[in-house]
Amino acid sequence: MKNTFYTFYLSILVGFLCFPFHAIKAQKITRGPYLQLLSTNSTIIRFRTDVDSKPSVLIGKTPSSLSRTIRQATLSKEHELKIDSLSSNTRYYYKIVTPTQTLGDSTYFFQTAPAKGEKSKVSFWSTGDMYPGQAQLDAYEGFKKFIGNKYTNLYITVGDNVYKGATDDDFQTNFFEVYQNGPILKQSGMFPAVGNHDYDLTSNRQDDPSIAYFQNFTLPTKAELNGVPSGSEAYYSFDYGNIHFICLDSHAWGKDNIRLYDGPSEQLTWLVKDLKANKQDWTVVYFHHAPYTKGSYDSDAKNPDI
Repeated sequence: MKNTFYTFYLSILVGFLCFPFHAIKAQKITRGPYLQLLSTNSTIIRFRTDVDSKPSVLIGKTPSSLSRTIRQATLSKEHELKIDSLSSNTRYYYKIVTPTQTLGDSTYFFQTAPAKGEKSKVSFWSTGDMYPGQAQLDAYEGFKKFIGNKYTNLYITVGDNVYKGATDDDFQTNFFEVYQNGPILKQSGMFPAVGNHDYDLTSNRQDDPSIAYFQNFTLPTKAELNGVPSGSEAYYSFDYGNIHFICLDSHAWGKDNIRLYDGPSEQLTWLVKDLKANKQDWTVVYFHHAPYTKGSYDSDAKNPDI
């Protein structure tokens, strides 16, 4: 009897030790979902977990009918699940499912872009110089109060998304944890611009795709959303309905070691090509350094430092 007990106990112990640790450890979503490359027929839902996992996204046209499942095939902490085969200008609801957590309710949804050239009402929120603190929180609360239940199609940033070193921890604490508290990241397609403070502590690596800014965002470098391919996440373009958006990097030296405003450069050459190819009704160009400004930076000053 004693030998039988020991054999049983040993079998349980060996089975426990052989069981993959990642499968039994709690898997927490540490960075809420944000939408990248939102187009007429697809989007990428990005989020982060504290340990390696293979999460899934459930999606459907009503919160109670999430009939489609997109599964991640490989283990990772950083998750980019592409949702494709969607209809244009249509609302979709979703949930994120890990082995230990489900995240999603009726506020987790997005709306695909209108067809290219289609005239449709478009709402976007734009922020820049998001210095962390009460003013940043108050601005976001004011935005949420202003829009109420109205949908915001796009979230456009104009640089200096963070100020405390531009490390991954800086982005996590002072950007993602702030704006995931509400609708903007989980509902609106996000297309950021880079500012000088997004290069803090990495000013000598401005073209390095491994720095935190480029690692945290998935941006259209290959004309995935129309426009001319830029080959760089620092500047790019995309179409949304009958609007052509162009995002520029007004701070960094490019691969050719020339800034946008220092004369002929790769970025300037690309910009001219993109503008010539654009046939949309509206064109919106955005970047960090405003050509006209007042306050502490005055463009009318003799030598404005902007």
